[in-house]
Amino acid sequence: MPQEALYDRLGQREGLTNLVDTYLKILQTEPSVAELYSHYQRGLEHYRARMIEYLSGYLGGPALYLQNHGLPMLREQHQRMKIDAHMRDLWYHCMVLALNASVADADLRQELEATFWAMADSLKNT
Repeated sequence: MPQEALYDRLGQREGLTNLVDTYLKILQTEPSVAELYSHYQRGLEHYRARMIEYLSGYLGGPALYLQNHGLPMLREQHQRMKIDAHMRDLWYHCMVLALNASVADADLRQELEATFWAMADSLKNT
């Protein structure tokens, strides 16, 4: 029997949207990540939509980003900004806070933390 996708375990579109909205709220209100927040220059609604689309497919749900924009090319999309260990850690810190606030299942939260760590670490470019 195949394992249920992280997307489904998270609560599909509703759970993913809640996670992204929580992440963005933390990004705006957590003083320790102001440096990361300064990179979101296109307006948070743009990033909200893109994050939901991308993470939907990344977590095993509908491939919304691919359907709407073509191949995600996540590394290429992030080349314009310097992502060192510090920036990676700021992003991951926000995501862990969002997971803690929005995902009650400890096992799922741990799996998502590992998934997001791998994603964040893969984007380092300096």
